[in-house]
Amino acid sequence: MIMKRNKFLINEYSAAAGVFIFLGNISDAQVVYVDLEPDAVYDFGEVDFDIDNNGIQDFRILKETFHTFDSYFLSAHLLKIWEVGTSNLSNSVIGIPTQIAFTLYTGFLINESAFFNDGFFNMAGKRQEVSYTSVLPIGPWTYHSGLWNEIPNEDRYLGIKFIDEEDCIHYGWMRCSFTDSVETIHIKDYA
Repeated sequence: MIMKRNKFLINEYSAAAGVFIFLGNISDAQVVYVDLEPDAVYDFGEVDFDIDNNGIQDFRILKETFHTFDSYFLSAHLLKIWEVGTSNLSNSVIGIPTQIAFTLYTGFLINESAFFNDGFFNMAGKRQEVSYTSVLPIGPWTYHSGLWNEIPNEDRYLGIKFIDEEDCIHYGWMRCSFTDSVETIHIKDYA
């Protein structure tokens, strides 16, 4: 995988992106855009991201598979869930903690007023009812855990905030999509 890192002054990025960013006294800020070529594709486990390339892991994306059992209703489910989390408690994701990471669309303003929280968040998931006694499937997969898998292979944006070693706050995004079976995540680029 080739990572293309490009640095822009915020004014140059604003003009190139076709949007206008008004930042007052921090107009000398830079944008770092990383294009993953080819896209990073993961279908199991976990992956850490060092967004600012300083040797400290900023965010983690992981896939968990587990069974749930309800002895009262004698029901059981197999769950497969993709989660995103912050590896550093100073960092955060736009979403509701321990619940859903929000999907952002083009034009969403990522700044200090966004709904940032730390912890781990569900991005996409699926669930299948299984036999309580044998754990064999007895139902179809149903999809849940946010709008990330609402339209298969459609690009969605994750809003992120991290603090570097100089205590400077950085806002950004990560573009990714899921296959229709929610088995695979494609991470395309981030800034």
